Amino acid sequence: MRLFRAWWRRYADDALFILGCVFILIGAYALHPIAAWFVAGAECLIAGFLIAWSKRK
Repeated sequence: MRLFRAWWRRYADDALFILGCVFILIGAYALHPIAAWFVAGAECLIAGFLIAWSKRK
């Protein structure tokens, strides 16, 4: 349990970002299956820019 708490404190923002992207992708698939591919591509680009601009070592 102590290991999970330490992991959650360190990576909570990353885990919640990925979970949010997954939920947006599921919603886009529910609207139109082809739209999910475009949404996934946009999410990958956004995640790439966030990683590139982060100051984390």
